[in-house]
Amino acid sequence: MKLLFVHQLLGALGGAETNLLLTAAELQRRGHVLGLLFQQPTGRQEHDWHLAFSACFPLPAQNPGSAAQKER
Repeated sequence: MKLLFVHQLLGALGGAETNLLLTAAELQRRGHVLGLLFQQPTGRQEHDWHLAFSACFPLPAQNPGSAAQKER
């Protein structure tokens, strides 16, 4: 099965990131193909994340006011 995770960060930071990496590693071990959509890298243990997720996609930066202007 192919799965896409969406998380703010790529790399180690705290408990949520540890949980996500452990879950991804176990799913990968069971034969699933994993991808990650993230907003920003942490600069910490990113190599481990690239091993767990076969593809990592950075979310393009947005101007915070652009979404509000599109709604008008």
